[in-house]
Amino acid sequence: MVYCQPFPWPKNGQVTCSGGEVLYGHTCDITCNAGYELPNDLTIVTCMQSGYGSVDTGSISCQRRFKLNYLHVYLPLYQLSFCKT
Repeated sequence: MVYCQPFPWPKNGQVTCSGGEVLYGHTCDITCNAGYELPNDLTIVTCMQSGYGSVDTGSISCQRRFKLNYLHVYLPLYQLSFCKT
């Protein structure tokens, strides 16, 4: 049987794996805390022959989500045009 090492929890997130031991073919779901997100949209990893494949388990971390509260757009009046219909 092929076993994978427990997937490390990312900073500002958590991991939930199917079953107690992570066996070949089992998956782990990665979720981030509120206000955080995974920059590469990686949310599921699968245990394979070579561990978790090309996923660098030590480099996965949830990043603070950029939140845009206000957007101000200033246009000079001479650039505005009005059309009559």
